[in-house]
Amino acid sequence: MENRPAFHLLGPFQAQNSSGTAIDFGHRKALALLAYLVVEHQRPHAREHLATLLWARTGEERARHNLRQALSKLRTLCPGLVQTPTDLVTLDKEICDIDVLRLEAAAGSSDVDELEQALKLYRGDLLEGYAARESDYQDWLELARTRLRARACDIARRLANLLIEEGRDVQAIDQLHRLLDLDQVNEAAHRDLMLLMARSGRRSDALRQYQLCTQALEEELDAEPAPETRHLFEEIKRGRVPPAGSAATPQSSECAASKTSTAETTVLAFTTACPKGECADSLQEARSVLDRHGAETLLYTDDRLLAGFVDPGSALDAALEIVNASSGEGVWRMGLDRGVLSREQGQWRGNPLSMAQRLAALATSGGICASAAAVEAIGERADLDFQFIGEYQARDVAQPSNAFLVRPAAHQAKTRSPAHQQPALALPGKPSVLLKPFDNISNDAEQDYFAEGLTKDISIALTKIPGLFLALDETPHARASQGQTTAELGQLFGVRYVLCGGVRHHGDRVRVNAELIDTETGQCIWGERYDRELIDLFAIQDEITEEIVTAMDVKLVQGEAARFMRKSLANPSALEASYRGWYALYHGTDHVDVLEAQRSFERVIELEPDAPFGYACAALAYWAEAGFGRVVVNSPAMQRAAELARKALELGDTSGYANLVLAVEYLGQRDFDRAFSQITEGVAARPNCNGAYAIKSSILNFLGRPEEAIEFARYAVRLTPVYPAEFPAVLAACYHDCGRYADAIEAAETSLRLRDNDVDPMLMMAASRVALGQVDEARDIAERIRRLDPQFRLSEFALTQPYRDQENLRRLIEQLQEAGLPD
Repeated sequence: MENRPAFHLLGPFQAQNSSGTAIDFGHRKALALLAYLVVEHQRPHAREHLATLLWARTGEERARHNLRQALSKLRTLCPGLVQTPTDLVTLDKEICDIDVLRLEAAAGSSDVDELEQALKLYRGDLLEGYAARESDYQDWLELARTRLRARACDIARRLANLLIEEGRDVQAIDQLHRLLDLDQVNEAAHRDLMLLMARSGRRSDALRQYQLCTQALEEELDAEPAPETRHLFEEIKRGRVPPAGSAATPQSSECAASKTSTAETTVLAFTTACPKGECADSLQEARSVLDRHGAETLLYTDDRLLAGFVDPGSALDAALEIVNASSGEGVWRMGLDRGVLSREQGQWRGNPLSMAQRLAALATSGGICASAAAVEAIGERADLDFQFIGEYQARDVAQPSNAFLVRPAAHQAKTRSPAHQQPALALPGKPSVLLKPFDNISNDAEQDYFAEGLTKDISIALTKIPGLFLALDETPHARASQGQTTAELGQLFGVRYVLCGGVRHHGDRVRVNAELIDTETGQCIWGERYDRELIDLFAIQDEITEEIVTAMDVKLVQGEAARFMRKSLANPSALEASYRGWYALYHGTDHVDVLEAQRSFERVIELEPDAPFGYACAALAYWAEAGFGRVVVNSPAMQRAAELARKALELGDTSGYANLVLAVEYLGQRDFDRAFSQITEGVAARPNCNGAYAIKSSILNFLGRPEEAIEFARYAVRLTPVYPAEFPAVLAACYHDCGRYADAIEAAETSLRLRDNDVDPMLMMAASRVALGQVDEARDIAERIRRLDPQFRLSEFALTQPYRDQENLRRLIEQLQEAGLPD
């Protein structure tokens, strides 16, 4: 390995020439190409495949050119590394020293020294910090990272076993800590550490290790330690430690002999909330059902059961049988996910294990929740409805997933557009709350902006909590929550709780009353009164957020929402300016109000130039000038909005506002991959924001995914019964583009009832009428459009419709031409 160039791909990338001098690689795509060729070195790769994988967005000719440049770069750095005698590209792995190859070569070793050296090579994930714009390459990269991390875990496990066998407990403890650094929910490693610590006289450390194990399992898997782990804890606590020579690691022999296997699997998670000791019968009955449907038990504890199915339909049939066998609502929940599982050294690994358990937590009591991957694998079922309940980002899973409640079709209302929604909405499958706008309880009407500003700040914090369903009443001129009882609000908004309160702002002091009310019982679950100096308002916001999630038993992930509030603004004058900005933006009726919002947010930036929140809010205000809810091309206001959004992200903005603005900006530029990436990040940052869901719906539709877009548009409407006209307008476009023309007309009519002079839904209505053969009605609509906008031209309209597939745009324009609109 001496006198050869060295490439370190695990962790932060490093390269050295044969003399040990650092090499400045300086070519991101060449680095990505190198990583792919190294990991997939077992076979040659076609040039066309590599060009498409890494440069799909540039066009074929440009992609081939870029591939040639990247290959030339690799040859320059390490002559002979890549071979291209034909149209195939191969890697000569003997030419240089590459850590990935050394790690894989040592994985099957039984030599302690060799394993120790191999483990030192794993300094972090493959190409740590690298993110690709091409989705296919990013998907491959995530899978490769998972596989290599599992390989490092395997080496650490194998090394610890060998050290234990040799009686080198101190070194074994070090390696088990290394294993837990890589996989903190490896319960077997926690158990071995407890046992080895106890044997070496470190009883308190062993008991502390149990607490660390419990915390890791709860945070990552919402699970408790297995019975054998709890039994070992009790034995150590009583001073009864198994002697040396007994089975220190119950899985060691199995791990040493087990071979690795991978499979596409549907995982069903069955979790219970029974009191301790009362779950056995329920779990055993569930296990019997699952076994009859061909399941393999992956995990079985006191309160949960994980089962794997090769056939996704069998997984759902088993879950439904459990539902049908239940009398009334159960205290259990089930989650379904589909993906790749690997069995390495006797342990099952893979994202579906944790995702299925998280989906179970979202399910209604006695119900089933499934991921988009599971629903797609199952296919359509005439006897079932899959109710979209939002996009869900699991903490330890790279990509978000759409979540669906599984319900019998006979118990579901027929799918309808917003105009025909039932007044009483079903409760979602997770804790739900309506944030009712806080009242101004002072005698000064000029302080309305302050009450609404505080409401907005609390909503920003709550919007970021993924385990919560947050409904908002944000339409200032049509408050649905005014004059309603809490029971009526629960039915109208489909929520279990209502958060309401009042604000009095006078001088340097502020008084806030807040209470959380159960809509089913009318009982006040939590209430508090705060009388503080204005400078303490930030602490009040944090306290209210924390109290709410505690009262509803929602786990606030690592205090993210509270941290966001504290990081937003620290200057009371900046806070007040932001409140004035929000008030002008949401209560404004004309261009003057939008300009006032811009001035207020620019003032926030002036007072706190290092805080990202002012830039993010200002970006929204400039986007409002350019045209909220529309694709804007070559607008100075939109350019300013994008500039501010980029600055906000540069400063670490986590509100999601900057992502939403940039998503629309990139869409207007036809940069579809970056638009989708930004809106995905925006929804992940704001999992309860109806606007984020509506924007993602529009982008998905332009990307040619209208069926998926419909789910997002519906969910945007579901988050609040009082929604802006843009939401059903987006839904109308989605219905039109997937050929559901009657639904498109109905959604467009809903939008026009909210705003009767909006051309966008009229266009979708006219095009849909033409598609249904109702040409006369379409021409009437076209005439109405010409009266509203005498300058309207289809050629100009087409420029604002960034369809990735131009065939969709061509079809729409032809329908509008037939309706009689001018070119």
